[in-house]
Amino acid sequence: MLKDILKNKTVHDDSFCDTTDLEEFPLNNLNSLKEIDLKLQSDKLYYKCLVKRLKEFGGNNLYMVTKCIMDFLMTDKLGMQISLTGRGTNNKKNEKMSLISLTMFKLITRVILKNVSGSTIAGINKAVTGWLKHAKERNGRQQLL
Repeated sequence: MLKDILKNKTVHDDSFCDTTDLEEFPLNNLNSLKEIDLKLQSDKLYYKCLVKRLKEFGGNNLYMVTKCIMDFLMTDKLGMQISLTGRGTNNKKNEKMSLISLTMFKLITRVILKNVSGSTIAGINKAVTGWLKHAKERNGRQQLL
């Protein structure tokens, strides 16, 4: 019943953003990423709650903020299956899932542009690409622990 009430509330009411609605993060597989992306497209309150949560991440620079956001959103295991453009090693098309085409990437970009002074689309693309590129290394180090 509470969920029904929340759905009927206006998107401008920040008091209804509950962090328990974001329990699925970090995402760890492509199916969950696709599901969340569809939810972000259709549920404006959920979109706004995630924006509000990501705005909480701060840091000294664009790369630090991007790392914090990406670490919150997805595991390294999932990051290994994604690239910004969908191209994998040796620039092969369709080898990985494209992040840039997802609503989630638009959300990430929006949050960073608004909260990191001097940030640019090109800088964000470079920072996200770097995080995705090194996901395999981080995952390998985690496996050793």
